[in-house]
Amino acid sequence: FDEGSTEVLEGESDTTRFNTLLHRSVLNFSPRNRWQFQVGVELNREEGSGERIIDSTSLPIDEASISNYAGWTSVQLQASSELQIMAAVRLGYNSKFDHPVLPSINALWKPSRNWEFRLNYARGFRAPSLKELHLSFIDANHFIIGNTDLKAESSHNASLTLTNRSAYLGSSEFQTQFKVFYNYISDRIVLGAFEPVRFTYLNIDQF
Repeated sequence: FDEGSTEVLEGESDTTRFNTLLHRSVLNFSPRNRWQFQVGVELNREEGSGERIIDSTSLPIDEASISNYAGWTSVQLQASSELQIMAAVRLGYNSKFDHPVLPSINALWKPSRNWEFRLNYARGFRAPSLKELHLSFIDANHFIIGNTDLKAESSHNASLTLTNRSAYLGSSEFQTQFKVFYNYISDRIVLGAFEPVRFTYLNIDQF
């Protein structure tokens, strides 16, 4: 070919497509002043196709998809002018992984104008993405392959926050905050090397 021109070598170029559909609807209502309720649904579907996608369970094998459907409800109680409590639960279905029941609870206590205490707990869940499961990204600078043996992440998250607000120099406010938190993640998904400069996604048993 002419000097200075270029050509694409066979097998060295491809197009990988990802499509994501996400819908979320939330309804809030308050039948009484002290009570507030919320219900919601979430639909999430991800599809991928291309020569870099490999899913041996799919026909054709260069196409893959994963869906997650969930619904949740929460209730908030203003127990008094000082105490507010909210509890929620989320139920779901994932097309590739078991979706656990996910509870959460939050409490806010204001014993005085200057003091505020918050206590939170929630259970979490994250399924691997299509890229983490099925995408092979290999070129001159990268060697990253998906891992179809990945497990979904699950977690427990808790925190306690104490806040004090004090007047300072008249109209100014001085705020002091102390916070402790605890995160426990099972099967955390990370990118790790299985050979020198070759990577794949792995699960960490406990983090």
